Amino acid sequence: MKPFTIQDSSSSRRIKIIAKNLADVINKGIEKLKIPAREEVTVVLENDGTIVDCSDSLRSLPDDTALVLLRAGEDWRGAGDQLYEALEKFSMSNLKMEITKRFHRRVLDGGKAYQILNSLSFLEESSDDFEKETRSEHKEWFEGLNEQFQTKTKYMRNLAQGRTRSYLRKAKENFDKVKDRTTKAHLQRLSEKLRLQLNKAEAHGDYFDRTVPRKQNRMCQDSGMFLCEGPYDCDQCPTAHSINPYVSKRNRMLFNLWNLDHIYEKSRAVIPTVLSAAKNIPEGHQLSCKEVYKYLFTRQNLKLVELSCHKKEARDQVLREDEFYESAGNDSVRA
Repeated sequence: MKPFTIQDSSSSRRIKIIAKNLADVINKGIEKLKIPAREEVTVVLENDGTIVDCSDSLRSLPDDTALVLLRAGEDWRGAGDQLYEALEKFSMSNLKMEITKRFHRRVLDGGKAYQILNSLSFLEESSDDFEKETRSEHKEWFEGLNEQFQTKTKYMRNLAQGRTRSYLRKAKENFDKVKDRTTKAHLQRLSEKLRLQLNKAEAHGDYFDRTVPRKQNRMCQDSGMFLCEGPYDCDQCPTAHSINPYVSKRNRMLFNLWNLDHIYEKSRAVIPTVLSAAKNIPEGHQLSCKEVYKYLFTRQNLKLVELSCHKKEARDQVLREDEFYESAGNDSVRA
């Protein structure tokens, strides 16, 4: 008995089975893949399309070899041809998603898949368009944008600033709902300090600005390529999402689907804990602008993620109220 992975030609289902010979593979495949029992079935290797026509050949294969069951008239030329067809068929963005879906953790191991995706990202930049910066150089990129944006960098900075300023608005909306006058006064002072500090940091427009020095906070490479940092509970993106919004209008628009994800959620963890802390400030203390700012606006609590890596379910996270206190009169803040 030997373990195998079987699928049909559409790659829509992959099923683990244990089989003792070729006939057993075919019988179990017909049942699991819901192939009509009377149809003739051919078994081939997924990686190169080689026909497996006898049990001796089957037994010589490594455990967990991937097999494709083909019905009459179907063809399978192997993973390499799939890749070639994908290159012919798909736009660059969809291509990366398709290759990830078909090959990551299947034909390719994770490391090779990541290398291929990065290579495709490089191909995406092979034209001169990503280097163009001004409206006069790349008119198509600026289609639909306000005339105030004469450079890609100005637009991208504004995009990042819009994200961080929305976090301040969200916090202020919650602070303004508080009824207790003393608590509300503490929150209003905090809100003003946050506003001043965010302005001082230029609302972190540098997050999306490829022109600032790398040692600063920017999230992209020199070319403008952004790599997804993965879900909040992962060290890296499991599918190697990447995008360069500086390349094309399409990429610029698609980048709006990428999120700055708060690791400790803004609405479920940070703001509720600040509200609770404001009601219970110990004597001789005040709300710490530095700590609240860190959790709302800085990369210590922000990850750039592609839409599918943004997990929206509730997270098992707890922040302590005492994290948001400091000695009264200590107004030092760092961005």
